[in-house]
Amino acid sequence: MIDFRYHVVSLVSVFLALAVGIVIGATSLRDELAGGITKEVQGQRRDLAATREEVKEANRVIGLQDQYAEDVAPRVLPGQLTGRSVALLVLPGTEDSLVDSSRESLKAGGAQVTSTVRLDESWASGANADRDALLTTSAKDLGLDAATIPKNRLAGKVLVEAVAHQGSTGRADQAANGVLAALKDKDLASAQPAAPAQAASVVVLWPGMTSKDSDTGTVKAWTDIITAVGLAGRPVVGVASGPVKDDLTTPDMLVRALRRSPEVTGAMSTVDDGDRAVGQAALVLALREEFAGQSGQFGLDSTASTVTPSLTEGE
Repeated sequence: MIDFRYHVVSLVSVFLALAVGIVIGATSLRDELAGGITKEVQGQRRDLAATREEVKEANRVIGLQDQYAEDVAPRVLPGQLTGRSVALLVLPGTEDSLVDSSRESLKAGGAQVTSTVRLDESWASGANADRDALLTTSAKDLGLDAATIPKNRLAGKVLVEAVAHQGSTGRADQAANGVLAALKDKDLASAQPAAPAQAASVVVLWPGMTSKDSDTGTVKAWTDIITAVGLAGRPVVGVASGPVKDDLTTPDMLVRALRRSPEVTGAMSTVDDGDRAVGQAALVLALREEFAGQSGQFGLDSTASTVTPSLTEGE
């Protein structure tokens, strides 16, 4: 008969061996897993360092472009827009610095900035019966037939006619200024001066817009409005402040939406880096080209054709 103690010893030995095996196996697996994680982390750190160097180099190159633009601007920009008049349409959220620098650049080119019209964010909101009724009335006051204009473009058409009315006369100017006053009364826009002279061209300014703005419909709404402005038959340049938060990997979604439309790119120009000196040079030269009947897409985004139009002295 087998001794009971033999069974106990055997069971203990089995469990001890099992425990030792688990410990050894776990230790080996842990070391292997830890080694794999360490290698992965090291690889990610190398990739991050490389990306930082790429961004640093990109910013260095852009800085050189800006310096070049600053150096040549005093010799190239004066006279490019002599005798031209411009109205500024400013979308909500646009930094004052972009508005001020754009105004100064246009003046340096010889243009007269007749008005600065700041728009309220409600232009890009959903249904607004009061706004829509006012737009219909304003269209009639400006001599437009609202029934023949697509609903999603009526706002842009009214805006451009209010600041750059074709065939401007005393009566037309009075009607346009009345529209601007009505927009102000409804908190939809404000104009400086309150009763501006009509302009021959329009520059639209806006802040960088993200994919979140696309998701909320904001980009679509502003695309419709700016498209209508661009198709109105005036020289028009749209200027974005630049890549969102100065991140070259986060492009402005409004610029891209406009540039996806051949209808838009054939009728107006865009600049995607307005916050930079090179973008300001592009603004002046792009408007010069618009008066010559040529549209282009300029800046640092991959959808731009070139950084700026040709930096040649005006004739």
